[in-house]
Amino acid sequence: MIVFFTVVMIFMTRGATGIAVVRAAERTPFLEQVRTVASNRPYLLLLGLKLFQLCAIAISSATSAFFIVWILKLNYSDLGTIVLVTSVGQIIGAPLWLRVQRRAGSRLTFFASAAIYAGISMTWLLADAQEDFTITLLRVFVKGLAAGGILLVGQALLPDTIEYDRLRTGLRREGVLSGMYTTIEKFSFAIGAALTGLYLGASGYVAKVNPATGTQPEEAITAIYYCQSVLPASLVLIAACFMIAYRLDGSTLAAMREEEMPAGA
Repeated sequence: MIVFFTVVMIFMTRGATGIAVVRAAERTPFLEQVRTVASNRPYLLLLGLKLFQLCAIAISSATSAFFIVWILKLNYSDLGTIVLVTSVGQIIGAPLWLRVQRRAGSRLTFFASAAIYAGISMTWLLADAQEDFTITLLRVFVKGLAAGGILLVGQALLPDTIEYDRLRTGLRREGVLSGMYTTIEKFSFAIGAALTGLYLGASGYVAKVNPATGTQPEEAITAIYYCQSVLPASLVLIAACFMIAYRLDGSTLAAMREEEMPAGA
């Protein structure tokens, strides 16, 4: 699949316009580059947004197996079905959210998808072993749809912040900025999983206990509920605060491009 979609991408972008790169006569010192990146407010806000939204997804994903066997009393084999349905929701949601983003803009798209994600996450507090499996699948499908929206907006904003950096500094640093962005992604998933483990451990979760025959302390069960509901919802809403402060839009970039163009061009 990786090879197939790579080839598809190559053919779909074969008509893309090339950009001539003019190398600077002098290399910009590293510390100066760091300072100019730190002054790129939209980019820093995007990093904050990604950090909290991906931590939310990481905590929810890391807790899924615990929730399935200890709360819903299902088998580990059911986890595969739940992951599949969640993934299908994300895949179906991508083109739908893209249409919304083109019509309503990135800000409203993020707020809408974040609100759905937070709301559907909180419904896990109502789940128990008596819940019909169809309801569980419907819940994770909607959650996948919403996750697709918040992930889409993050990816859509990255090129804008990179172009903003070029227009204000004259430097082409797609590799550096994309690399930092990817590092934040990996860090978010790592810290989300680590925080989940620390929280469950502090709540008295007992490892290596068979869910069919053993039990967990009440505090550990509560922690599992919170990791699947309250924490992801709260983190996504914090990410939305970064989007509130994010003000870069197409008109701003267009005005900067006009200023960059030489007279008479």
